[in-house]
Amino acid sequence: MSVGFMKNFPIERVVLARVLAAVAGDPTISKEDLMRAVGIGSTKAEAYKRLLLKLNFLARKEITPLARVILNFDPFLQSETCMWVIHYELCSNPEAEVWYNVVNGFLPDHTYFSFYEALDFLLSKGIRSPSNQHLRSDLSIFLRSYVTEDSLGKINFLQPEGFLRRNISQSKFRKGIPIKASPALISFVMFDQVRRKSPGHNTITIRELLMLDGNVGKVFCLDRQTLMNFLVLASSRQYNKVIAISTTAGLDQVVLKFDDDPLEILKLAFAESLEE
Repeated sequence: MSVGFMKNFPIERVVLARVLAAVAGDPTISKEDLMRAVGIGSTKAEAYKRLLLKLNFLARKEITPLARVILNFDPFLQSETCMWVIHYELCSNPEAEVWYNVVNGFLPDHTYFSFYEALDFLLSKGIRSPSNQHLRSDLSIFLRSYVTEDSLGKINFLQPEGFLRRNISQSKFRKGIPIKASPALISFVMFDQVRRKSPGHNTITIRELLMLDGNVGKVFCLDRQTLMNFLVLASSRQYNKVIAISTTAGLDQVVLKFDDDPLEILKLAFAESLEE
């Protein structure tokens, strides 16, 4: 169980960027040295080190290739592309239990919802902590991340419904529409998911893109038409025709034409965001 991995601390991109830079400089950095380098306390340093692991930025005491792409393009984690990557990595990671289960299991059936509806869903799935206080805290951190500018608020994944209350458990929320996400970013997630779950495959159906946990339909809250709009763009010259859409014999599938590392597609998304 990984409920409570943030130790009640919110996800702040400024702090995350500083922790990532410090760990990139020395992946085996001690907690004490990390505290001094970033200017945070012991518990917060531990929480953010765990966050690096959940984000696939750190593995086996080494910075991952994904983290190196981010450090090269956006070391201060300021672009919406970077925010979407943070969102994707948490929401496709079963070990980030609240993020994974709310996005893949709860949100597909809820356009408008309350804190307590999401909490009841998590409890119904057997996700809990000894006192459930850590579960409530994780859910609060999840929700606050999407309505806070210094976290992930700019990507419009969730929005407060009406006035955002100081006690976030008293607020209501609605799903946003990620129309500003880059087709290159959507493509990266498609290719990354196939590489992780079905290595060697070069096709995936539209239904799978919409319905599989961790894939673009659920992670970006896409309906079929919005997904198709992204796919048409990803199949164009503008995005190097990294995919092709095939409806032959009613298969209704996407052919994955790019045979290099999916991180190369992510680099296109970052380059595009830097031009804006």
